[in-house]
Amino acid sequence: MKSNKERKQRKEAQKYFRQNNSQFLSDDEWVKTLVPSIIWSIIIGCVYGLLTKVIPFEFSIFYIIIGIMIANVVNAAAGKTCKQVGYISAGCTLFTYLITTLVQLMSIMPFFTALANLFNAFFSQSILGWICIVCGCVAAYLQGSDNRFM
Repeated sequence: MKSNKERKQRKEAQKYFRQNNSQFLSDDEWVKTLVPSIIWSIIIGCVYGLLTKVIPFEFSIFYIIIGIMIANVVNAAAGKTCKQVGYISAGCTLFTYLITTLVQLMSIMPFFTALANLFNAFFSQSILGWICIVCGCVAAYLQGSDNRFM
């Protein structure tokens, strides 16, 4: 059985490895990456939601462009590319879609009613829309991770 000293040394070595390895985000880097990513996701989602309300057409192909934009923001915030940054990029792209849908719903109903109907509106997207959303998330992941999309 391992002693407490060996466990402590192993834990310190693992912590040192994670801090000095470019493939992992430390706790500070997670916060430093998530906060601006979520803020920019909200901004981009609101702008695109308002744009689709002004123009009566929604171009789902923009979700691929939005995914690349979000990934560039996440990469700039993290200062590196790794799988974790790719996961954050893909998640923020999906979050941007939710914000866009919420903004679109809020233009025709109050906030809490729109929030209650968000789940239904989220799954009422056409198959082509879902393909573009998934492609946007994949593009964001590839752009954010070590694999380059563009």
